[in-house]
Amino acid sequence: MRDFGIPSYDEDFREAERLGCLERSIRALLRGFSYDAQIIEKFAAICGEQIAFDANAVVLLYNFRIENPQVISAGTDAVQLRYMGVTDYYLG
Repeated sequence: MRDFGIPSYDEDFREAERLGCLERSIRALLRGFSYDAQIIEKFAAICGEQIAFDANAVVLLYNFRIENPQVISAGTDAVQLRYMGVTDYYLG
């Protein structure tokens, strides 16, 4: 996460999931996460219904905001993590 300018975050406010297959659908990638009814619609508006690359994992940080990440994508030849955006969610 340091590549994105995130020195630390609270593990209690992180969700991560590795999917069993490659996926491009924002809805399929985010389905099942906390607040998915809210965040799916918001990320679909940000990214579109389909992303331009195959993904098999998602990391969500809650109660965290980064306005200008230092990089959009980081990793190695085998593993890439891409910053996709920020959105609000509401409890209740």
